[in-house]
Amino acid sequence: MKIFLADMIMNRCRKTNRRRGGLLIESMIALAVAAFLFMGAFASVAISRLQAAKVRDLDMMLDFGHHYLEVIRSLPYDRIVPGYALNTLYDGTRSVKMPDGTTQKINVAIPASGTTWYSLSAANMLVFHPDLVFISGRNPEYKLNIETQVNVNGNRARRISLSTRWDPPLGRGAKQTMDMTVTIYPEFR
Repeated sequence: MKIFLADMIMNRCRKTNRRRGGLLIESMIALAVAAFLFMGAFASVAISRLQAAKVRDLDMMLDFGHHYLEVIRSLPYDRIVPGYALNTLYDGTRSVKMPDGTTQKINVAIPASGTTWYSLSAANMLVFHPDLVFISGRNPEYKLNIETQVNVNGNRARRISLSTRWDPPLGRGAKQTMDMTVTIYPEFR
C-alpha cells in the first residue's frame, strides 16, 4: 500500500509539472497576441494622427489659395500683371503692425510668372494670411503663372494658376502639393 501511495503521489506531481509547463507556453502565446494587438492599436492611432496633420495642412493651404486668388480676382482686369500690389493695404506704402509688435511696410505683389518658388513664411505673407504661421515650419512655398488668352478682338481672358508645396508632417517623403486655377474674363468685371 505504501508503494501504491508513493506511485500515486509521484504521478500527481508529474501531471502538475506538465500542466505548469503547458500553462507557461499558453501564457507566452497569450502575451504575444496581446502585444500584437496593442502594437496594432498604437500604429492605428499614429497613422490617424499623421493623416489628421496632412488634412489640416491641406486645409490651411486651400484656405490661403482661395484667399489669394479671390484678392487677385477683385483687381481690375488690366492690373492683373506681375509686380502689381494685391491691394492698397499691402502695396508697401503703409506701415503695418507685425505679430511681434514692430511695424513694417508690407508689400504683397503679384510675382513674376515662371518656375521661381517664393516662400510663404516671409513676414509679408504671414501678415497677408496669418494662418500660414501654423505651417511655416514646413517650408511652404508658392508660385504663380499668369497666362493671357488672346482672340481676334484682343484679350479674351487671363488664366491664373497657383501652385503651392510644403514639407510633409514628419519630414519624410515627397513634398505635399496643391494646384489651383482660376480664369478671369474682362467682360464680367
